[in-house]
Amino acid sequence: MPQEPTPPSGRRRAIFYGWRIVLLGYLLNMFTAGASSSGFSIFVKPMGDDLGWNRSSIIAATSLGMIAAAVFGHLIGTQLDKKHGPRVITTFGMFVIGLTLIGVGQVREVWQFLALFFVAGAFGMYSYPALITPTIVSKWFVRRRGMAISFASMGLPSSGMMIAPYVNFLISRVGWRTAWSVLGLTTWALTVPWCFMFMRRRPEDIGLRPDGDPEPGSLGPDETPSDRSIRDEYPWTMRQAVRTRSFWLILTSSSLGMMAFLAVLLNLFAFLTDPSKGFSDSQAIIGFTVFSAFSLFGKLPWAFIADKIEIRYTTAFTYAVPGLAMFLLINANSFWVLILWAVQKR
Repeated sequence: MPQEPTPPSGRRRAIFYGWRIVLLGYLLNMFTAGASSSGFSIFVKPMGDDLGWNRSSIIAATSLGMIAAAVFGHLIGTQLDKKHGPRVITTFGMFVIGLTLIGVGQVREVWQFLALFFVAGAFGMYSYPALITPTIVSKWFVRRRGMAISFASMGLPSSGMMIAPYVNFLISRVGWRTAWSVLGLTTWALTVPWCFMFMRRRPEDIGLRPDGDPEPGSLGPDETPSDRSIRDEYPWTMRQAVRTRSFWLILTSSSLGMMAFLAVLLNLFAFLTDPSKGFSDSQAIIGFTVFSAFSLFGKLPWAFIADKIEIRYTTAFTYAVPGLAMFLLINANSFWVLILWAVQKR
């Protein structure tokens, strides 16, 4: 294991280490979302045309991946609470996910494709946005937790802005098989070494406190009590949490919301380029990119609102607007209606 970083000394205040964790969360969300949803959507049509597979068979891979995530999620969650758990889970998990993507470029039969995505799901490909990244980031922040998780979650729409066009470019130049392999290698290069070097479980493991606050009683002459204020949090056990109505409401709403979101995202490119819609590949990519861009920049105000407005109201709003925007997508009969949907979606 690399040497543990030491906390900053002296009066000069360094950037809080927790923001490195947020950046890692951003990268992990971007690459796993790129492989499992936004980038995956671009592969559906060329794979189906080349291999003769129907769209349902290809999309079924994501269903198996999510089933694997549900089956093995409790094991991942348990490991995240151990001292070196986050480093092991993210480093080894992203290595396996990258290897899986390289393997997808070699598939000849549907069962091989399905099996590979089941393995990727078991190692967390579908768990990063909802489990792994929020769990790790939340241990580093309390007062600014909403902001930190919002910034990390920006990796999801960033995958549509960067990974989807990247995949489309690769497919147009080297074909879908090599594109999968290159995506796997890129995932390795931009996640695995950085997780191994910088991922840590919580600030206390390296002598820091959440939000970068000083130790109680260590206020300097130019600091105020607000510099170290951290709201008291009740340490819920899993058994206590599952007995509350709030837990089941959060679980149900987030699960249904993610199901709807993935269903649209996975089928979006193929849906738009179907003869019944008549959009060209370039128009579909532009619509995808605009949608992702507004999803990304639309998260910026939520990074500040999340810590100031009761979360149930903000959550309800973020579900309601995309739901209403679906009517625009279903009835999109021109490029500008598609762009309007992309803008309104977030």
